Order: sequence, then structure tokens, then C-alpha cells
Amino acid sequence: MKLLGIVTGILLMISGCYCFANPVVTFANLGWVVGAIVLASGVGSFGSWWNGRKTNSSNIWDMLSALLTIVIGLLILFNLSARLFTDMTLIAFFGAWIILSGILRIVASVKIKFSWWEFGLLWGIILLVIGIYALFHPIISLISLGWCIAFVFISQGINLTFAALSMNGKNSSEK
Repeated sequence: MKLLGIVTGILLMISGCYCFANPVVTFANLGWVVGAIVLASGVGSFGSWWNGRKTNSSNIWDMLSALLTIVIGLLILFNLSARLFTDMTLIAFFGAWIILSGILRIVASVKIKFSWWEFGLLWGIILLVIGIYALFHPIISLISLGWCIAFVFISQGINLTFAALSMNGKNSSEK
């Protein structure tokens, strides 16, 4: 787990550096990414429904849900208005996610008091401030969302790396 945490932290930091260097590309691709994920989810659900028909473990509602998910994914991918709506909605969700991540980081840092807990507390406070700012200034957030994503990736990567480095090597099952 320690090595996995370090590697994941480093990958998050590298991803964050890419997003920081390309903030417009990062924001411009958010709608595409969401559309692709929704479409893939719909296709996967349809495949599950298709396979479940043979054993009667699927019903018409599973099929309709899968088809609706496919249609929504295609709509987001190929309809500019739907993609823009998705991008705007992502700004609100992103702000809420940053706020919750900051609160959880603060609580974990204060409650658990792991080594380097002050570092986790600082990052939690910074995330909380950025999240509140993102919610109250959506237009500015739209412009800087790529940098916000970059900052969160880098900060979470640093945080994860420090958390992994502070592990004492015991499995949680050895308690």
C-alpha cells in the first residue's frame, strides 16, 4: 500500500502539471470526458441487460435505463448545448467536491493526527477556500477550472505521497 500510495501520488502530481500547463484544453475536454463516460456506462449496462436476458435476470427497465444512458451520453458528446450545460454543471459539482475534500482533509488531519498532520490541515484549509471561491464565482471558475483541477491533482498527489511515506508498513488487518 505504501508503494501504491507513492506511485499514485506521483501520477496525480504529473497529471496536475499537465493540466496546469494546458488549462484551456483541460476545461474544453471535460464535457467530452463526461459524455464518453456516460456513453460507456450505457453500453456496459446494455451489455449486462443483453446477457441477463438469457437467465431472466434482466427486465425491460434495465434495458430502458441502458438506452436512456446511451442517448444522454450521445447527446453530451454531439450536442454543443448539452456539452456546455454539462461543463457548467461540472463547475458547481467541482466546487462542492473541493469543499468536501477540504473538510474531510481537515477532519482527518485533526482527528487522526498522523505524522505531517499540519501539512494535511493546511491543504484542507486551502481546498476549502478554493471550493468556496469556485461556487461564488462560476464565470471566473470557468476560466480557471483547468488550473483548479491542476492544483487539486498536485495537492492531492503531494498529500497522498506524504501520507504513504508516513505509513509504518503495517497492514490494517494487523491491528
